[in-house]
Amino acid sequence: MKKIIIGIIFLIFPFVMQSQKQRGIITFLDGTTIEGLAKISEVEYIKFKENKESKAKTFDYKSVKTVTIFNEENKPFVYEYIKVDYRKKPLLLMKEIDGFLSLYSNETSMVTTYGGGIGFSSKSTYHIKRKTDELGQWYICYGYVSKITFKNVIEKYFTDCKIIQEKVEKGEFKKDDYEKIVLFYNENCAPK
Repeated sequence: MKKIIIGIIFLIFPFVMQSQKQRGIITFLDGTTIEGLAKISEVEYIKFKENKESKAKTFDYKSVKTVTIFNEENKPFVYEYIKVDYRKKPLLLMKEIDGFLSLYSNETSMVTTYGGGIGFSSKSTYHIKRKTDELGQWYICYGYVSKITFKNVIEKYFTDCKIIQEKVEKGEFKKDDYEKIVLFYNENCAPK
């Protein structure tokens, strides 16, 4: 029993750490900004306080364009609301690569119990969006989607960059090269 309790503490501890508010800057749709303590809540909301003593406010895509959250080393992580075709509300996704074609990510983790045991699962989802596109495109996912879907996305989305399609077909680019593909596109296929 003691081992189970210790295991639960180690599984929950990272979630407690992630739930704390960190220094952040919110950029609103009208271009104005506010600075204070911010936290991403799921993939839709931002919890914000001007300081530790102030009352928390909740913001979403209706008023916010981006939120930048700084980690303990003062490294900025930019989250942006992205409209997608498979969902009514925009997703709040972390910008991994900024360019004509940008790469966005979302990671979710879950603790589950089954048959007296505890399980942990996570999934990482990636989206891409050209500056000229209104909607973001689902790109790849780790945790539950097959590699076949990756090839379908390459075939349908990268019609303006046949060389990427050829490299995927030849096996030169694989699903795990998702960042290299975005960088390659920006270097070789994006309008100059």
